[in-house]
Amino acid sequence: MPEDLDQNTINNIKELMADKFPEVVEGYMEDSDERIAKIKEGFESNDCQQVSDYAHPLKSSSATLGLFPLSSVAEKIEFLANDACKNSQDMTKIRPLLDDLQSAYADAKKKLLVEVNA
Repeated sequence: MPEDLDQNTINNIKELMADKFPEVVEGYMEDSDERIAKIKEGFESNDCQQVSDYAHPLKSSSATLGLFPLSSVAEKIEFLANDACKNSQDMTKIRPLLDDLQSAYADAKKKLLVEVNA
């Protein structure tokens, strides 16, 4: 599995954002908390469009911060949700990925908080 945090990416963002970096991380975490909750909510109500709509920005924002394992899980969820919508299927294949998503996010948060306090 790739590193939880791409150090080159995060160093570039820290350099670019300087004193604003903690605010970037805080905003990312607030948005991600909401997106993950909405993904789970959409899964529970079998709303593939909602799952896709929230997985997509989670995938993108995570990649932007160098959180590639989290981005990868979100991408898989987005793909499976879109596939379920197109083929009028349920989203049972997503269920195991929800645990992966939560685990990858917990790891990412720890790494980001270390970077904020470094």
